[in-house]
Amino acid sequence: MVENKRELESYKEELACNKDDFGKNKEGLACNKDDFGKNKEELTCNKGDLKKNEEKLICNKRALGKQKEQLACKLLMLNGYQIIECNFSCRLGEIDIIAKDGKYLVFVEVKYRKDTASGYGVEAVDTRKQRKIQNTSLYYLTIKKRSVDIPIRYDVIEIIDQKYRIQKDAFMF
Repeated sequence: MVENKRELESYKEELACNKDDFGKNKEGLACNKDDFGKNKEELTCNKGDLKKNEEKLICNKRALGKQKEQLACKLLMLNGYQIIECNFSCRLGEIDIIAKDGKYLVFVEVKYRKDTASGYGVEAVDTRKQRKIQNTSLYYLTIKKRSVDIPIRYDVIEIIDQKYRIQKDAFMF
């Protein structure tokens, strides 16, 4: 405890000295300001590099997403689904896979996770996402002139590392 008091006193003395030096050292501060002005270009350059790295990361995520959607198509075909269309998109949203499973027209959302630390893929399809998929599916039925009376289903295929699970009837309309 005594040592801490001694250290505290020495810090107080150093601070007092630094206060005095601060008033005298204005020229040194001005010099640092000028250096900062010169370094702005370097900071901008680093920001540019960061943007390039972000773009690479986004491209890698998109490529990974595309790869996992292709894997999901293969898995669905192995499970008896007939793939009709992949990556249908319009201004309302996107549907990863549209397939036929028996008498059902199935709208499939693909969710990939490298592990379950951030939760399961099915959990990521919240009510807002469900609504978006449902509205997009109705638009799909309209423009493809398919009967609204056709039985439809919303599935989620969850890929976690090397395992997958098809959640049939993941949500209702």
